[in-house]
Amino acid sequence: MSHGFSVTYERFFPHEEDEDICEADESGFVIENVSLRDAIRETSCYASDANEYPIESPRWFDFYEWSHDYASGTIEDRALHVPNHVTPASRRRIARLLHLRV
Repeated sequence: MSHGFSVTYERFFPHEEDEDICEADESGFVIENVSLRDAIRETSCYASDANEYPIESPRWFDFYEWSHDYASGTIEDRALHVPNHVTPASRRRIARLLHLRV
């Protein structure tokens, strides 16, 4: 059972222009069961959005195009996952910390 924050990634590789990209080519954990501070170090302090709107008790925060390797065309998205024991009020505070409107 995980009591800490986790960060996951999804990587998208270049495809033919007419090909629809629906699923990531690679995905997994960047870091698991860590403090919020450590999780933010693996993302950034500016989230793209949360898993819900309006933001009341988000379970995760998305960081779209966290990195874009222009040489290879690879795009990596990341997500910061909030542990179950965090209260809705604390989840909203985390959203504000990540510069999302609550």
